[in-house]
Amino acid sequence: MAEEVDVDALELEASAKEKYEAEKSASKKGKDQKKKLKTANRLDERFQITSEHDPDHIFEEEMEMINRLREEIEDCRFYSDKWICYFLFARRHNYDAAKELLSKYLQTRREFGWRTCSPIFTEDSLRADRFMYRPRGVVDKEGRMVLWLFLGGARPHGRKFQDMMGYAMWEVDYVLETESLAQLRNGFVWVIDLAGFNLLKNADLSSDGRKWTSAVSGALPNRVRSIWILHAGWMFRAIMAAAKLLFPKKMTKRFRVINESDLVQLMPKEVVPAQYGGDKPVNFEDMWAKHDEVTKRLQKRWKKMRKQLKAEASTDDLV
Repeated sequence: MAEEVDVDALELEASAKEKYEAEKSASKKGKDQKKKLKTANRLDERFQITSEHDPDHIFEEEMEMINRLREEIEDCRFYSDKWICYFLFARRHNYDAAKELLSKYLQTRREFGWRTCSPIFTEDSLRADRFMYRPRGVVDKEGRMVLWLFLGGARPHGRKFQDMMGYAMWEVDYVLETESLAQLRNGFVWVIDLAGFNLLKNADLSSDGRKWTSAVSGALPNRVRSIWILHAGWMFRAIMAAAKLLFPKKMTKRFRVINESDLVQLMPKEVVPAQYGGDKPVNFEDMWAKHDEVTKRLQKRWKKMRKQLKAEASTDDLV
């Protein structure tokens, strides 16, 4: 006797399968669309600068957030719209996160006495090292600013916490003075050269060094998009392999071990240092001359602002 077929059950099963396939297809389509919509600088497409915009253009929605921050954070009155907008980039326009970062940064400046003046640091302690190099106008093929760190040349011993904090805070003012908002939207790439690096000789393991690392964590608006490692030895590679198992992919994927020959593929040859096969010589004297020029400009601006503030109201709380 032939087995009876439950037509209703078959139809129900077919309907459920059809619904599942439709949902699966919609989900895949949504993921593909989301992936497709990712911008090069990872900021929302609403905030992308085109050839029609001025390099320092601020979008209307950004301006609304800037005005809110001015209302909610007192010390924002000392800074330009461009300066505040930089902190929005750092948190990809998440208002609450940007407000938290900006508040922490301004509080740090206030604690060190840099509320209405440019942060101070002993430049000689950094000039002598020749380990940090950021020539103006050098970008990779994705338009990200490039900072070179020659860690084998670092001489951190004896450097004071106050000086390290001063430079970290001053660097924010410097990039805002020398780069356009269009450039700052793209963030940074760090190229770290480990050639000649020795943990005991070149790393700051002092109490001031550890204190500085803790103090600047989450307090600076610089968006480090990628970190490229040159001359990585077996120990670093082992550490990175372990880190990939312990930390989120979002964190570890920023690190990339590269060879010198890779640099001309990642950025124009004319901006790659000559020591790596490029056309640009490393010139620390020119870099520090630009730093000196910007420092004088910033100091004059702060001096003018303090005079204006004193003329407008009592400034007993200003330092």
